[in-house]
This record gives sequence, C-alpha cells and structure tokens, in this order.
Amino acid sequence: SSGGRGGASASRDVASSPVLRRPSARGSSGAINGSEPAPFAGSPGGLDITRLLAGLQRGAIPGAETNLSFLCSKFSALAERLRSAEREQEEASDKWSRLEAELQFEQVEQQVERAPIEAETRVASEEAAALAQDLCKAEAQEQ
Repeated sequence: SSGGRGGASASRDVASSPVLRRPSARGSSGAINGSEPAPFAGSPGGLDITRLLAGLQRGAIPGAETNLSFLCSKFSALAERLRSAEREQEEASDKWSRLEAELQFEQVEQQVERAPIEAETRVASEEAAALAQDLCKAEAQEQ
C-alpha cells in the first residue's frame, strides 16, 4: 500500500525514468536515444545495479527519495516487530522456566507429604497381615 507516501506516483516516476526504462526495439545494443545501453540489457537478472545505484547517488531517479523513505520506514517497522517477537519469546521462555521449577517443587512437596502416609500404610498392612495370620493360627488351635 502507498500509505500516503506517494507510492503509486513514485512507481510511475521510477518506471518512466530513463535509468530504469526497458530497452525497446531501437536496436540490438539496447541503447536509449543512441547514447548508452539500457539498464536491463545484458544483466543476468535484467537490472543493471551499478547504473541504478549511480542514478540514485546522482539523484537522477524521480521519486527515489520517497521510495527510500518508505523502505526505511518499512525496515524500521519490521525491525521493531522482530525485537518485539524476540522479547515475547524471551518472556515465554522465562515463564516456561518458572513454571517448570514450580512444577518440580510441587512434585517434591507431594512426595514429602506422601512418604509418611505410605509408610504408615505399609506398617498398617503388615500389622493386618500379622493379625490375620495370628487369627488363622488361633482358629486352627481351636479345632
């Protein structure tokens, strides 16, 4: 979106710039007005970056400053989003660590609470088994 930054008109300005104009059927050399080769001619990607950068440095590309400002603001917004996402990830990691430590503490606390109860249960079971054995012996002697 142009966002009021002149994106649409800047695109038209850049597209009509002699530095960025595509070669036409003027000849096999791709020259514009017979002077120098077109920026798209002869480049593997179709764009002569050297001429583009030279045009930007000379200020010969209409709307370049607007486009550059737009790209800088986009980059700044993306950088801020990245920093925010990194902060959120760090906060989530810290929360995970706290919850993990809390869980381990709760598990140890449960074991501490359960150990005496389990010991009492074992003793009671052993006593019940001993009483049952004594009862069987007593019944056997009565007969």
